[in-house]
Amino acid sequence: MAASHDNDEVDDDGRSYVTEGTPEVMYSGDFGSLVPDNPEATTAFNNVVAFLEDSATESIEPYHKRFVSVEIASPPSPSPQTSPLLRPIPDAPSPSSSLSSDHPRGPAPRGRYRLSLDVLPEGPGAAWRIGKGSARYDDDGRGIDLLLVPQGQHKGLGVANVHALISIHGRSGAFMLRSTSRRPIVYLSAAEDGSDLVLRHMDQTVLYRAVNRLRIGALDYLLTIGVEQESHFKLLRNQFISTFLEETSLPHPMLDVVPQSYHQRMCGYVVHKPISAGAFGMVRSAVDGTTGEPVAVKRLSCKGARDTSAAGAEARMAGLFSSDNHDSGVIPLLAAWCEHGVRPACGESPEDVFLAMPLAITDFGHAPWPSIPMASRLALLRYTLLGIARIHAAGIIHRDVSVKNLLVRSLDPPVAAVCDFGKATDRPHSTNTAIGPIETVAPEVWMSAPHNPYGRSVDMWSLGYAWLSTFGHLRGIVSASGSLKTDATRALGIRQELDRRARSGAMPADLGNLLRQMMDVDPRQRYTAEQALRHPTWNLLSKTVSDEGDDRAKRRRLLTPEEEEPVGACPADESTIPDTEASLAATVQIPGRPGESAVV
Repeated sequence: MAASHDNDEVDDDGRSYVTEGTPEVMYSGDFGSLVPDNPEATTAFNNVVAFLEDSATESIEPYHKRFVSVEIASPPSPSPQTSPLLRPIPDAPSPSSSLSSDHPRGPAPRGRYRLSLDVLPEGPGAAWRIGKGSARYDDDGRGIDLLLVPQGQHKGLGVANVHALISIHGRSGAFMLRSTSRRPIVYLSAAEDGSDLVLRHMDQTVLYRAVNRLRIGALDYLLTIGVEQESHFKLLRNQFISTFLEETSLPHPMLDVVPQSYHQRMCGYVVHKPISAGAFGMVRSAVDGTTGEPVAVKRLSCKGARDTSAAGAEARMAGLFSSDNHDSGVIPLLAAWCEHGVRPACGESPEDVFLAMPLAITDFGHAPWPSIPMASRLALLRYTLLGIARIHAAGIIHRDVSVKNLLVRSLDPPVAAVCDFGKATDRPHSTNTAIGPIETVAPEVWMSAPHNPYGRSVDMWSLGYAWLSTFGHLRGIVSASGSLKTDATRALGIRQELDRRARSGAMPADLGNLLRQMMDVDPRQRYTAEQALRHPTWNLLSKTVSDEGDDRAKRRRLLTPEEEEPVGACPADESTIPDTEASLAATVQIPGRPGESAVV
């Protein structure tokens, strides 16, 4: 509610009221209107209204009135003493001519069904149940919220007791439609090719348009999704998600709150707005069109055969990691396709290639580190180390490890992962210097030559640099020539800054020791990912974390490694890195997931 009370007055009972000169704006929690769109649906709706207004049923059917709004022709303003049904209908967006029904118009409906966070359903799962209901159901609502057909008037209409559910997805905020009957629902003209999308028993889809046409049995409806004031609705929605859906994290802020005209459905995903852009193309937020899960869709603009080959290599390497393992420490590839709709891609050039991945909540460069407890912070760091270990076990050098490519998937519980294989190689050695951000690149890269290539250890230097950057930027440390290419001078400056931060208590002493081993200027002495995973710094991880200052005092299990013998400072021979993920699992204790976290 937003109001101006400068001219508020007080009545005889001491209650304040708003005068005519200071109008009060009331924002409801309405987000959807279901309006009859063919004669059969209109007749059924008007019969429902008459049924609910009948004095004989008013005492036994109060529940369904909450979800119905009746349009009043006269008088223009409702009388609160008459009926909760009598309220004016706010203007809804008009459907385009392409969405208008092709049947003759009959009597106008007397109103609409109302979907609102001000009027919540009482059924399981906090979903709005749609159908004809059942008189055998124990409660007054007949097991339904939106009553489509009055009792005894359903024959020949093909409407089931509970025909469909409309819900809000807890991790993305997407509006979902699910079929709960053997009788299908038709989402008209909603498929990617413009055809109808038929939902059979337990099928579901994202309602991705502002105006949606639905067919339930013989009844057609227009479902309009829109809000009066987005910030107000978002506040109510987030409260609904955290309270009624009991989600520990809220939908990503880069996902739109309601359907927008620019939303596009492609290869099963509903694409929202841009998250980031660069020379490679653009990353947009999205949701899976079937499950509603949050997704990121990366578009690679391939202008020639070289770009097309690189896009194919990126998709192939990212696809090596299972999308079912949320604790792998690597962001997996969910799907790949080209602008022609071919999966994974047809390989023609020029063309745009799209890669779908889980959507993270933030990256290491933007994470709120000062507010993250040290135990949770260490858990996030260790997940990215585990990811590098898996990448190396798959025979890949990432070559672009930086704070922007280390993603926070969840803060409660803490889960992180490595992403982006755009500069990766599956060769054991390389001399390519066109790799990750200059300041993060290991010093031996700049001295590499065909007779002296670099190997997987460059990722460990870059990972250590990224971790150190989360304790404060390192931009002021430059080489002897004043550049950000790491030479002996810059390496010494980084080491001195690391020592200063460790001495000041900004980081645990053991973590400082680990970073020194990960960022040794001699790649032969530098820790491998396996050795780093066995370092005693991970013994600091608590078995539980108490969120201080949180009134709920939630306690969550954290990633806790098994006790292992610490590895001393010894030469890191890259030949000791296992060649397969199976051998990695055999030599490295891989922790299980401590409870389910929000998929991002």
